[in-house]
Amino acid sequence: MRSAFVATVVAVLLTALGCAGGEGGSIPEPNFNGSADFFDNAVRELGEITIDGERTGEFEHDFDFQGYTFTVGENAVVDIEVPQRGTTRDLDPTMFVYGPLSSHAPTRLAFDNDSGWGPYPRITGLALPEAGRYLIVLGTATNAGRGTYTLTLGCASESCVVVPDEVLGECDSDAADYIRDCVYETVMDYGYEMAESEAFEMCTDSDVGDDCFDYLCGWSNTAPWCAAGLERFQAEMWPACVAEVAADYPDPLDPEVDLIGLPLNDALESIMEVANDSCEYSCWNELALYRYEWEGDEVPSVNGVVAAIRLEQDSPGPGAFTASSAPSLDWIRDVTASSGMEGVVDAIFAEFGDDAPLLGELSANWYAAAGAEAWATVYVLYFPNQQRVAAIRMDAGED
Repeated sequence: MRSAFVATVVAVLLTALGCAGGEGGSIPEPNFNGSADFFDNAVRELGEITIDGERTGEFEHDFDFQGYTFTVGENAVVDIEVPQRGTTRDLDPTMFVYGPLSSHAPTRLAFDNDSGWGPYPRITGLALPEAGRYLIVLGTATNAGRGTYTLTLGCASESCVVVPDEVLGECDSDAADYIRDCVYETVMDYGYEMAESEAFEMCTDSDVGDDCFDYLCGWSNTAPWCAAGLERFQAEMWPACVAEVAADYPDPLDPEVDLIGLPLNDALESIMEVANDSCEYSCWNELALYRYEWEGDEVPSVNGVVAAIRLEQDSPGPGAFTASSAPSLDWIRDVTASSGMEGVVDAIFAEFGDDAPLLGELSANWYAAAGAEAWATVYVLYFPNQQRVAAIRMDAGED
């Protein structure tokens, strides 16, 4: 998942004897012909070079082309050079610039072989009217050069990167959804046996941040903040996204809640029996009552209690359920009544007391059989003063 750029294009950049020109005949150059001969000629994608930054590398085998991406704002003017410092004396590098990168093969914008010091390439004053991501590819004039090099990228205008701090300080909704999608897919990959909070930790490390940037700012590069580059995204926006999404995945073990099941009284037993007898389609209703215990002085939050209830769900597995806030007590009354559980909320109050409960919701959908989808919703009523919890579950599915 390193990069959409790597996966779709760069790995298939091949060298060919092109028409870049130069002393002694044509210069080998990469082309975007869609072939995938990995035995030679493939461009090695080596990451990003930042404005006013530099990268170092080494040519170690024949047919070696090495690529670096960079991101700029509108109407940028850049200087690109392989300087004498850090570059092997008899190396004869070539330089190609492509862009802006998009879903199509990028256009070659510039080429140089020896405009810099000695045989080294230098491209100055390269105007880039469009904001976006660009590609620098280095090769050697004979396709067989060996040696080390330094690559520098400078800005010759005031518009190379113009992304205000406040833009990167707020999480883009697409980046937040990238984390949520990662959590969902990770939990599913583990057979719904992993807690969402654990998957969240896996989906918010820096490597996933790299992948998120590459996915959202790859070839299309439509978001304006992409012009700030990966380094600023990782330092500013990614932490904001992690903090924003963290509230969706509370840690159920802080403090740890132990649920102890309680029996239903006669009134609640009767309500549930009537509800399930009246079910006309593939559906089922369940009610579970609990008292709970915990260690420490901190009273469990509603999120922690909901997470503990989530771990109690055995079908299709606790990891299949997503937690959220229930809309309102009236909403729960209406929804349960429509499922045949008329009066169940008031009967729970009669059992636990009249204190207003804290509310939570769990939801899941999955395929119970080939082509048959199933749904489940669990409404959680948490009575902290009584140390009691009620969980009302409603299942439905396609026949």
